[in-house]
This record gives sequence, structure tokens and C-alpha cells, in this order.
Amino acid sequence: MVDLSDIEAQILEGFGDTVDRIVTTPSGAIPLLRKGRDGPVKNRYTWMKVYDETRQRYGRPLTLLAAERLREHVTPGSHVLIVTNSHEMDGPPGSAALARALLMGLRAVPVVMANYEPGFKHQRALTQSLTGCQVIPVLSREELTGSIWTPYTA
Repeated sequence: MVDLSDIEAQILEGFGDTVDRIVTTPSGAIPLLRKGRDGPVKNRYTWMKVYDETRQRYGRPLTLLAAERLREHVTPGSHVLIVTNSHEMDGPPGSAALARALLMGLRAVPVVMANYEPGFKHQRALTQSLTGCQVIPVLSREELTGSIWTPYTA
């Protein structure tokens, strides 16, 4: 007879490996840089070595490990700080997706912080990303915790 908990653990770990691959796979530019036409070659993705060593140290997919730690330490109503850079293209959407997951999965209160300059072309990226994830962006503590929309605010 097959133990379902072993199968479930294997499926969960496989899913974690898939998510790890998605978030660590470089896209776009060539992975090698040169200084000048005949200059030395430099790998742009040296951070992959850090990922590989960390993955080996913990023996589990790192995104799965992070999710497990969040689940252990975050209780309904807990405030969770998410810090992002609004000048990057992946920061606001990733933060919004994490805020939605915390709201829906753990009933936590996400507090999203971003740096932005008024008038900068990406100043609405975070608020629009949150809205796209069906999370209502608010600017005050009162709106975050004392509104009829509280279960859906960040």
C-alpha cells in the first residue's frame, strides 16, 4: 500500500522545484558580459551559485521553505511587511501577488512599502498591480484595519 503523505510530500516538493525554477531562470539579456570587444568574460548570473549552495544546504526548494516559514509564523491578523522597488518591472506585480496570497491563504494583513518618486513613470505600478490582484491599496492605518474592505486591503 502507498502512503499518501509521501506522495503528497513529493508532489509539494516537485511544485516547489518548479516555482524555484520559474523565479530563478534568467530571461532577456545574454548571460555573459564583456568589457570591450576582446575583454574578459563575466557571468551576469553569479547569484545562481548562491541559490544552488543555499538549496543544497537546506535540501528543499527555497520558495517552498519560505512558504512553510510564513505558515509557521503568520497567524490571522498578523501584519506582514513586503518591501519592493517600484522602479523594476517585476517588483510591484510580485509584491501584489504575495499580498493576495497572504490575504487569502493566511488571513494576514500585508503592508507593502515601495520607493517611488512622484511624477516618475512607474509611480502607479504598485497600486495598479495590487488592484489587478484584487487587493485594495490604502494609505492609512485606519483604512488598513478599520474599514469594511479590511479583509481585502494592503
